[in-house]
Amino acid sequence: MVTKRQLAEWIKRIPRLWVLAHRVYRQFQPWRTIGAVGVVVNTEGKVLIVEHVFHPTYPWGLPGGWMGRHENPDETVQREVLEETGLHVKVIRPLLVEHTPYLPRHIDLSYLCLLEDTSPEIHLSSELLSYRWLSFDELAEMPRFHQRTFAAAKEAWHSLNASTPHS
Repeated sequence: MVTKRQLAEWIKRIPRLWVLAHRVYRQFQPWRTIGAVGVVVNTEGKVLIVEHVFHPTYPWGLPGGWMGRHENPDETVQREVLEETGLHVKVIRPLLVEHTPYLPRHIDLSYLCLLEDTSPEIHLSSELLSYRWLSFDELAEMPRFHQRTFAAAKEAWHSLNASTPHS
């Protein structure tokens, strides 16, 4: 029987052995897609929601999209918000991670984001029809994940503002 210590020594001596083992292991692991959305908050404390062309059941939701190859989730949110609206955002913190029930190989992530543009001018992509800025007390009819994200963002936003000293 090979011990863990012996295995570690083999991997140190022959690092390509680990690379090969990892590649074989990955062949048997499930491949997944990952989507990321951003709760974009402006200087007035309002949240951006967008009307999607390709979402017939719930056209209103948060900006976002699928993570690209070799991309970090926070980079995905920044890229997607920029592509869809022309806005630059700063990712503050993650909010939710959920397995999507209707897509068995998909995971959704959401992030709280701050609008970096001081005088934002929105340029909608071909994927979007319209946009609105809502207060945290308003809620549009959105997919469940977006609703849960909106609620988590409201709580996170209020706790961030409560901990920030006011002048």
